[in-house]
Amino acid sequence: MSKIHTSEKAFGEIISTMRTAIFTRAKMALMPDIYTLKLSDVAHNQKPILRLFQNLKHYEAADYNTFLTQQKVILSSFQKTSLHRYFKVIANFYEALAHNMLGNYKEAVALMQCCHVTATDMCEERVVAEVETGLGHIFSEYGYQKIASHYFETSLCFANTNDIESLKIINGFGLLKLYFDQNKPTKMLPILEQMQHYISDTALPVQLNLLRWQMEYHLLLKEWGNLAAKRETFEQVRGDFFNPYFFIAIYLLDAKLATYTENRNEAAALLEKALQSARDIGSKAAESIVYREMADSFIQQNDTQRATKYLGQSLSLAQEMDSNIAFSFTYEHLHQLALKKGDLEAALDYFKQYHFYTERLNEQDEKINTQLLKSTAMLKEKTATIKMLQQELSEKADELQMTQFVLQQKKQVIEDVSAFMQSLRKENIAQNKMLSQLEKRLKESTVFEQSKDQIIHSCQAEINKWSVGFEAKFPMISKTELKICFYTLKGFSNKEIASILFTTTKNIEQTKYRIKKKLTFDTTQSLEVFLKAMI
Repeated sequence: MSKIHTSEKAFGEIISTMRTAIFTRAKMALMPDIYTLKLSDVAHNQKPILRLFQNLKHYEAADYNTFLTQQKVILSSFQKTSLHRYFKVIANFYEALAHNMLGNYKEAVALMQCCHVTATDMCEERVVAEVETGLGHIFSEYGYQKIASHYFETSLCFANTNDIESLKIINGFGLLKLYFDQNKPTKMLPILEQMQHYISDTALPVQLNLLRWQMEYHLLLKEWGNLAAKRETFEQVRGDFFNPYFFIAIYLLDAKLATYTENRNEAAALLEKALQSARDIGSKAAESIVYREMADSFIQQNDTQRATKYLGQSLSLAQEMDSNIAFSFTYEHLHQLALKKGDLEAALDYFKQYHFYTERLNEQDEKINTQLLKSTAMLKEKTATIKMLQQELSEKADELQMTQFVLQQKKQVIEDVSAFMQSLRKENIAQNKMLSQLEKRLKESTVFEQSKDQIIHSCQAEINKWSVGFEAKFPMISKTELKICFYTLKGFSNKEIASILFTTTKNIEQTKYRIKKKLTFDTTQSLEVFLKAMI
């Protein structure tokens, strides 16, 4: 993309592009130029959006605490316009993901659910799908696997229907983590194979993430040779890419490889490296995971003292996060440690705690999933009701328009009779023939039928009969435009047509202009003459 001129108009164009590009690779092409802009370069109402875009630099660098601190200030300056409302949803979306990375699950869930409600209310289907993926990741980290699976699958369905590759990929990664946590490599394999087909030309972080999950897959199966081979490929591909949060997982994989080859010192150094990275980014969730991995390593070495120390720290973090899944995993490790020590009483107590938090997790997962399914069913029912009401409203509108059409015809006939009577008085000549014609016209006219339903049916039939033939010749003409053409053909003025369709004369004039453009004839010519020539 060429260098952006620092002007309100240029940034306005960026904002328009970012509405769709914010969730895609195209965003990265815009970011370097956005980072160079100053607040003085843009309009007052654009400043919060520019600050939002520029703050994403901290998010991309995994500096989540700085990102969240600045995000709070930025959001306070947003206004209640539709544009600001849209980008506030985007801001809250990334804010929720940052909280999730740091292990602040309650804040993450609350924010992302607000995003879902607002995006749904705004009818932003793509944003809703992205938010559902975000909810899937948060609930997955929180340990609610059923609800996470529901959101991933719902979003993936939208991605498949609309062929959105980036959304397919991110949902794929979400499902891979879900199945990894459930120790289900057989479910991971088809997703890995599917993603392999369309991930080769994606951004480097995405390619590396796929390699990471391929390594995790081989880890579950204890295929150490395949794991080591993928690790070598990872190192060849990565270049100078580094993300501290992402590399915590790589350090843990490397530590497991080192432990397998009995390089215990190397494994310990890698675990310390992972722990430092977790502390650097301020992620309690990542730190808790690393403590459990360190404890597991020392349990294998029969160093129960250090294993106890690290599991105690993991337990403290679980309490800070109020995370059932962290409690569950930590008590599971404490149970194994107690068995290693031969302390059966403590092992039983830890097993009870493990079972308690696991059951609580499953119960809450089931409860939330049930509530979601009920809400989804209610939403579908509500949507069906709205569609039915909209259909009824449309039918009533058509009926009202027909009534207006009838009234215009009556008015026209009455005006013709009045004008004729005036001419009789003025000319004082025999008008037998004209009287006979007028009498015949009154008798044949559909507008003086006794039944309202008969009147409306007759008029609607006349319009439909004419419209079928005309629409066959000009399929690009809309339903409303067809009506305007018909009324024009009948000789009604723009003002009269406006009264029938309950709109303004100016709107009728503009629509006629568009009709002429669609019918590809000189816009200065009369539409009525053209239509009559078509008969």
